[in-house]
Amino acid sequence: MITALDELRAAYDEVTAIWVSGRSSDGTLLDCHGLREANRTFAERAWRTFQPVLTHAPGLLKQCGVTVTGRSADADIVAQLSETLAASQAALDAWRLRHHPGSAQPWRLVPPAEVRTRLGLQAVPAIETWLAGRGAFVRIARSAEPSGPARPPVGGSVPCAQPAVPRPSHPPAPRR
Repeated sequence: MITALDELRAAYDEVTAIWVSGRSSDGTLLDCHGLREANRTFAERAWRTFQPVLTHAPGLLKQCGVTVTGRSADADIVAQLSETLAASQAALDAWRLRHHPGSAQPWRLVPPAEVRTRLGLQAVPAIETWLAGRGAFVRIARSAEPSGPARPPVGGSVPCAQPAVPRPSHPPAPRR
């Protein structure tokens, strides 16, 4: 989820630079059509990238809410991020319903790229809120981990994974 937020930050900063300068990343001056296309491209990409946040953040925020009850600033951040997710939940539900064969939703007839663009544009306020609160969220989420972040042993090496099926202590007897 943090990776998704970092990818969103990079994409958001890139499109913001385009909006401010009126130029593409290669320096080409953009007309209204080019700016609109940059916006559409960002919105579609943002929707794809923001979905893991919409999917996984509610559980994490619930866990964080229990941890921050005594700290009002952190509790306010958790509440704000939760409210933002709730506002975007309708977009996620619409996306999921679109894939349901029995859905009577009108978006079933719209090309997927167009749906992602529309939903991404709807999600921009939530994305902006999450990007602004990313650092605090990471700090709060890490403090809410029951056993803290996983760390390798003191020696620095990570133990090998155990096989899913244990090896027999002796070879099997031949079948007759």
